[in-house]
Amino acid sequence: MGCMGVRMKEVSVGQELHIYEAIEEGKQRVFEVQYNSLTLNVSCCCKLFESMGILCRHALKVFDFNNLTSIPSEYILKRWTKDVKRGISTTCDILASSSSNEKSIHSLRLSELMHAGNNHYNIASLTKSGTKIMKEKIAELMKLLEQDKETIIALECLKKPDEQPSTDVVGNEVQILNPPVVRTKGLTNARLKNNFEKRKRKVTKGIKK
Repeated sequence: MGCMGVRMKEVSVGQELHIYEAIEEGKQRVFEVQYNSLTLNVSCCCKLFESMGILCRHALKVFDFNNLTSIPSEYILKRWTKDVKRGISTTCDILASSSSNEKSIHSLRLSELMHAGNNHYNIASLTKSGTKIMKEKIAELMKLLEQDKETIIALECLKKPDEQPSTDVVGNEVQILNPPVVRTKGLTNARLKNNFEKRKRKVTKGIKK
């Protein structure tokens, strides 16, 4: 339904890569969407698929704009299907064999690992011993990753200025700032009064009248 309020403008046309600008009705922000007509890969600057695993209205509008009648299978993650309980999907492996878009592959790997990790973290956090076991295993995992040649090369690439991501990276963690604090309307710093003080105030008002 949200696609109906999105207006598309093609700003760049290549042999395979097409770049569009998507503007939502009533909003000023312009979303850039890249679409590969050969591999059917789509990427939007809003990064909804990379963060949530769901295609945004801008990407869906591009598919509709190019007369695609169905969503490519790599964009339907197993977590949203009836087979989700059978294990983690291998969507990123399928994409890796059919696409050269490394950013999309990395995003799908991250999404699947976060989905698998959350299940383990939830179980481990139920008990103190489970939490201890999880921390020990994470430490062991980090040692294995530090010895993995492919991982070492990937980390070295991240340190290069021309390949530095837009967000600040410290070690392996992306630093996400807290949103600005906005005081709720009508909220003050005054101490909350107990029931005795509230009754006393009502009695005082009645005497003045």
